[in-house]
Amino acid sequence: MIAKKRIAKCATTCLLLISFALTLVGCYTEMDRPAYLPIPDVEPLATEEPKPTKRVALTFDDGPQHYKDQTKGIVDELEKYGYHATFFVVGDRVAGGDSVAYAIEKGNEIGIHGYTHEVYYDSCSEDDFRYELNMTEQEIRKQVPGYKINLMRPIGGKISADRVQTCPYSVIMWSVDSDDWNSSNRYYAGITDEECEIRVNRIVDNIMNSLKNGDIILMHDIYESTYDATKLLLKRLHEEGYDVVTVSELLGDNLKKGRIYYSETT
Repeated sequence: MIAKKRIAKCATTCLLLISFALTLVGCYTEMDRPAYLPIPDVEPLATEEPKPTKRVALTFDDGPQHYKDQTKGIVDELEKYGYHATFFVVGDRVAGGDSVAYAIEKGNEIGIHGYTHEVYYDSCSEDDFRYELNMTEQEIRKQVPGYKINLMRPIGGKISADRVQTCPYSVIMWSVDSDDWNSSNRYYAGITDEECEIRVNRIVDNIMNSLKNGDIILMHDIYESTYDATKLLLKRLHEEGYDVVTVSELLGDNLKKGRIYYSETT
């Protein structure tokens, strides 16, 4: 009997609590409700489409140039943009500095130009041809033991068809000539600052006026004007959406020894 009374008392208490709660809900008027701000219509942020990457290979002949560290200076300028280039070196100019090792360390590529820069591969003897290649390769490997050399550029761009086919390297020419080798562009001695600027801009314009995706650019890292032109050129290439890569990166799997290349497509 006592248990039944306790159960009845609990039930009564629960009903009273529920009734009190409902009374509180009834007192919760519209004025008491928090004001929610409407969510404005927001247009999705426009995402910029990635620009298509245009790739070119920048190449330098006739170096390395140690006494003013122009080769190293060019490597440093390339590194600022995350770019890399290919340097076709002259064997008897490699010793006396560490420019070749420095260029390779920074992700650039080294190819063979010649040992003396006095032998043309379309008219020299076979012995001279092999000597020029082998001696240059030896000098490169003295600086960077075990470095694999895949590329060669003939002196003056002169090489016979037979020599191309028997060459143990890929033969690399160019599709864009900076004309920095022209005697009117090379050095600054005896000229005004204004003329220096004219020469630098002339070199850059020679490149940019005809440049297109897949080109191989010819320059020379031994000239004062080329060093300054390179700094301006890299800035222009970056602004116009170009990526600057090594020849091997540009040509990729198409690169074969005993073949000649002028650009990515020829």
